[in-house]
Amino acid sequence: MKEHERLTIQLDRKIKDLESTRRSFITLIGNLRGMVYRCRNEPDWTMEYISDACLDITGYPPQALIENNEVSYGQLIHEDDRDRVNEQVQAALRENRPFETEYRLKHRDGSIVWVWEQGVCTHSGSGPERLEGYVSDITQRRKDSMERNRFFELTLDMLCIAGIDGYFKHLNPSWSRVLGWSNDELMARPWIELVHPDDRDATKKVGVALVEGNQVLSFKNRCLHKDGSYRWLSWDSMPLPVEGLMYGAVRDITEEINSQKKMSQLNRALRVLSAGNRALVRVGDEISLLKEMCKVLVEEGGYPIAWVGFAVGDDINSVKPVASAGVNESFFDELDTNWDDTMCGEGPTSTALRTGEPQLVKNIQNDPTMARWHDFAMSHGLTALISLPLFDRTGDSIGVMNIYGVHGGVFIPEEMKLLEELANDLSYGIGTHRLQADKMQTETMLEESLLQAIQAIARTVEKRDPYTAGHQNRVAQLAVAIATEMNMTESEIDGIRLGATIHDIGKIYVPAEILNRPGRLTDHEFGLIKTHPEVGFEIVEGVPFPWPIAEMVRQHHERLDGSGYPQGLKGEEILLEARIMAVADVVEAITSHRPYRPALGIEAGVEEILKRRGEWFDSQAVDACVRLVKEGRFQFH
Repeated sequence: MKEHERLTIQLDRKIKDLESTRRSFITLIGNLRGMVYRCRNEPDWTMEYISDACLDITGYPPQALIENNEVSYGQLIHEDDRDRVNEQVQAALRENRPFETEYRLKHRDGSIVWVWEQGVCTHSGSGPERLEGYVSDITQRRKDSMERNRFFELTLDMLCIAGIDGYFKHLNPSWSRVLGWSNDELMARPWIELVHPDDRDATKKVGVALVEGNQVLSFKNRCLHKDGSYRWLSWDSMPLPVEGLMYGAVRDITEEINSQKKMSQLNRALRVLSAGNRALVRVGDEISLLKEMCKVLVEEGGYPIAWVGFAVGDDINSVKPVASAGVNESFFDELDTNWDDTMCGEGPTSTALRTGEPQLVKNIQNDPTMARWHDFAMSHGLTALISLPLFDRTGDSIGVMNIYGVHGGVFIPEEMKLLEELANDLSYGIGTHRLQADKMQTETMLEESLLQAIQAIARTVEKRDPYTAGHQNRVAQLAVAIATEMNMTESEIDGIRLGATIHDIGKIYVPAEILNRPGRLTDHEFGLIKTHPEVGFEIVEGVPFPWPIAEMVRQHHERLDGSGYPQGLKGEEILLEARIMAVADVVEAITSHRPYRPALGIEAGVEEILKRRGEWFDSQAVDACVRLVKEGRFQFH
């Protein structure tokens, strides 16, 4: 009897322990954020048990799904996902492994819920197979992931993830747009193979530094385009050490690099033009002038060789070198140039002499007209040449100025225009010396030549922006009229005319697609526009004008209250000339058509400067402008 009582007590204790365990298990399941289930392995996924989290995930209470009382779980799976999920589960059962899948559920309220499920198959004797598992709501996680992927796919920047094995793992579409390769092609090869051979060592060092734990590294290199060219890329890279990956945000800066090179070449040509014009005024005889001009081209312009030759009317129509820089006399012993139409005279020097037209050789190695001098040029490291004809005062060709470059494509069109202008100035100087014209006439013509050169630059800028063609010239018209109304001196007015004519020269740095954009600009794009006063200053600051032209260009967007740019100058800190140009610039801009709006007329321009009189704009300049317009004494032409 005592043994029976002892067993009864033990049994009661076991029952209580089991009940406690059951309650703990139920509490544990209830605390899970996802739902636990057991169902039969059949298309409807008939539930035998499902936890309370079912209500949160599906909108149905557990009893609605038990034995399909109200709806089966299989019906809740999105119809586009059912077959895939079933195939994944059955494949896992055949391979005797757990299954894991993601799919969509149709919530009771009609919304779609993304879920992640993990489960196993169980067997109970000879009974049917059952599935037991866990389902959690991943809708928010999925949404966040999709947003990240959407950003990754749509951003204009080139985004990439690469492994330490040297291969890209993920690329957004911008890579294909910039480099021309498909993303599959890019990921199929070690990415270092895309890097220009001259940049590979430096790029590899960056990769090593990232692997060693450096957080963020910025660098530039050139990468191969599918067409065989190279694009300049700017990288910001950081390591993802846990995953063994590296992340990169990359921007195509090819146009920026090209613009910088272009600006450098234009600045160089401007320095040459300015120094050449000074030489024209300063040097007292013809041969000294020619030598000085060649010296300017080599020392100021950085061109390796420059020489001038005159046509000689001898039996073989020789071209006689009379001045040079960058070479010694032995250079001409091998040159052997004449200007007749025989084989010996087929080169660019003789062609320029005969035709009176500039001759450009972009690549001496490939140009058939240079076949006779190919080895000679290569021995001196010369690969590009421009031959500019020189004229007498009657317009007949008398000689040639030859300028060499050391790499192909050295002479961009804008640079050629300025060098042609220099050759024209030299032609004038030669003619002036030969006719012994007085110095005053020479100085007058040189000033006109300089102004024409500056106007040519202004036209070059405006040709990139057809909507504002003539803007600088019209601003100059109004600025001169305002300065005259304010009784400024003739010299000051000449300076304002020149400064206003080139006040937007810095826009040559701004991509044409931004200048011509009809819609609203982004902050980044407007930021590029706002760099043009400082870029313009950098272009002309080295040119020794008798007026503060560079500062006029830099300050024409400054405002009296300090709200302007790029320096935020106030009041008298701003040149009077720049204050006058600011008034003229705003009135002309409002008067004229723009890609983002029609012309508003000069009255609207006057109204705008009056609203900001004394706050943004100089009061005297505003008053002078208003008088000119109101009294009908000014109109744009």
